[in-house]
Amino acid sequence: MRGLRFMNVGCVGCHSGNLVGGTMLQLFGVMENYWEHTGSPEIMSGLMMVTGEERDRFFFRVPLLRNVAKAGPYFHDGSVDNLRRATAIMARVQLGQDLDSEALDELVAFQEALTGEIPVNFHAPEGVPFELPEVLKPI
Repeated sequence: MRGLRFMNVGCVGCHSGNLVGGTMLQLFGVMENYWEHTGSPEIMSGLMMVTGEERDRFFFRVPLLRNVAKAGPYFHDGSVDNLRRATAIMARVQLGQDLDSEALDELVAFQEALTGEIPVNFHAPEGVPFELPEVLKPI
């Protein structure tokens, strides 16, 4: 079933819950160094920048996927401006998978289906800073 690709690939391990993510911190670059794929101009150390603890190096908040198609550029440093490329990079550096074109098409279509209006009574999960991207703010 094509709609299950998101779960079968392993994305749901981190991108879960009502907002499809945003509730945990995770090592970015489980399988490979993220910056080798993102082209990040600066290698940021993530949570370690706040705690000073080596064990927190490269831990970042798992982003919400709700409205992700409107939320580019992607990653903590905005180094990737294309959702398809960001998805391919995540599969590679987090899951060790090189996805074919069909798998990427399905995953991007799923992420685009998560686009919608943000309810006026929306509240981010406790402890999760949240600011609407300009493109989603009411006029």
